[in-house]
Amino acid sequence: MLFTIVLTFKKLTNALLVLFVNFVVSRMKNNATYVDEAAQVLVVETANTAFSTAITAAGTGDHTNIALMHKRRDTLENELTILTKMLELHPGEDVTFFTYPGFEVRKKPTRNLMPLTKPVIKALKQGVLSGTLDGEVVELPDGVTQVALQHSSDGGIAWTNGSYAAGKRFSIEDLTPRNAYLVRACFHGSNKRMSDWSDPMGLFVL
Repeated sequence: MLFTIVLTFKKLTNALLVLFVNFVVSRMKNNATYVDEAAQVLVVETANTAFSTAITAAGTGDHTNIALMHKRRDTLENELTILTKMLELHPGEDVTFFTYPGFEVRKKPTRNLMPLTKPVIKALKQGVLSGTLDGEVVELPDGVTQVALQHSSDGGIAWTNGSYAAGKRFSIEDLTPRNAYLVRACFHGSNKRMSDWSDPMGLFVL
């Protein structure tokens, strides 16, 4: 599973940021699980100490000290961000690898490149209006964005584009009443994927 660490710590107040970083350091420092990040954890700890000191100095209201505090915070946030990026270099880890030190995560979207299975039309029936029909495919595989429909009035020799549906159920309109039609479906998916056409199903349209 791939995860992205959400940088919510950048929205914390100064005091809460110091506490948060103290917690991160306490969980990761001298922890064999995070041996690859050990040096960066020490850098973050040092930056947090400098920031905490700068907060105290800025309490006098001196503009120079306040400016230094902001600079120290920027440094701390940058070093902490570097640490999160180092953690993200472990794509095979369980989510607890990231949450144990206190970070929030979200799943990274993954590109689905698997072929789409061929649709199966579950049923066709006469629509409410003359010259229309309603239908349904059995299921929608993951990654399907729409279902394309075609119909034929000559036994499948020529096919006409009918409509598109976003779900399993679909409707086709503007058909010639009192004619037999074949209908087939095709899944369209993300990353420009298309399935094979389904086996056609027939219906006499009133």
